[in-house]
Amino acid sequence: MYFYDRDADAVSLVASYLTAALLDGDTVLVIAVPGHRQAFVEAIAAAGVDVGTAEADGRLILID
Repeated sequence: MYFYDRDADAVSLVASYLTAALLDGDTVLVIAVPGHRQAFVEAIAAAGVDVGTAEADGRLILID
């Protein structure tokens, strides 16, 4: 478990792992509060992941 002084630091780090996995064609499961899920989605979309397609294909699973 990691602790961060700022949410943005955690989002940046986690989003980099999620993005790499999705761009490699892997499936990711994100368990996070709504605000963090939204931040992850925005970050991975900005990095070039088609979030809608990844969700529809079952490769991006977001739960609370």
